[in-house]
Amino acid sequence: MVKDFVIENKVNARLFECNGEIKNVLIAIHGFTGSKKSSSNNMLGKTLCNEGFEVITFDLPRHGDNSKEEPIRYDECIETIKVVDKYVKETYKNKKISYIATSYGGYLLLNFLNDINYDYHKIILRVPAIFIDEVFSNVILKDSIHTLKDGNILEVDGIKIDDCYYNELLNNRLIDKYNDSRFLYVIQGKLDDTVDYLKNEIFYENKCKGNYKIYYFEESGHSFKTEKEHLQLLETVREIFEK
Repeated sequence: MVKDFVIENKVNARLFECNGEIKNVLIAIHGFTGSKKSSSNNMLGKTLCNEGFEVITFDLPRHGDNSKEEPIRYDECIETIKVVDKYVKETYKNKKISYIATSYGGYLLLNFLNDINYDYHKIILRVPAIFIDEVFSNVILKDSIHTLKDGNILEVDGIKIDDCYYNELLNNRLIDKYNDSRFLYVIQGKLDDTVDYLKNEIFYENKCKGNYKIYYFEESGHSFKTEKEHLQLLETVREIFEK
């Protein structure tokens, strides 16, 4: 059963309830301009709930059902993950807790994990935007990035971006601060025109101390939208949890 609810009166969440004994709890984080209604995460939730999983996804600040009146803030995004993480740990004591995070969500998750000492079961990153500041400057905003000054605000799918937010991303670059040694499972499309996956590989080699495995989808880009891609994603996630 699918249930929408609110965590601590502040985070809009969606729960895919397990049909039977709960063996794993999976927290799914969407990407920039996504929401708890993300097609890939909902596909995983609807399927895995029949395979021993309880799956929770949620709206990041300024996304989904949240107000978009104010510019997005990095710290608010991290705080939202903390609220969900705390809720899951308190609700599912003695259960295996894992994450799957997409693009911008992957960037946020790695920053969050960098400061958290907890033995998560699996950490899965899908097309992670490791160098998120470059994604904004080279792909999302392009030439308009230079107008982010003097209080100017840009909008992407209704989400407001200002120079304060962009500077927050610059001050929280994973290549500068990441020092975690958790094992990462990475799912990456080789036709990705948003994330420079070759540059990501350098990050994994230099920062992850050999604790990673990459699953390449040869015919996929940044967004996995087709039935074929969803099936490949599902089978890969299943394979990861069998390890």
